[in-house]
Amino acid sequence: MTGGGDSGSGAARSATPSFSKADRDGSGSIEQSEAAGLAGIDFSSADRDGDGKLSRSEYEAAAQRK
Repeated sequence: MTGGGDSGSGAARSATPSFSKADRDGSGSIEQSEAAGLAGIDFSSADRDGDGKLSRSEYEAAAQRK
């Protein structure tokens, strides 16, 4: 048998969800509480303008850097 049996421990754990999925409250930005559980996102570094939330462009840039 090949593949399919790893129970998702590798790629699933490190995958960053899309902006829409990460923006759980649908506000159009990702607040620190929403970012808390996201793999590979360092909120303080990603929040380039220091407004306490991540815009789509800030989030996508942070996801690419991880």
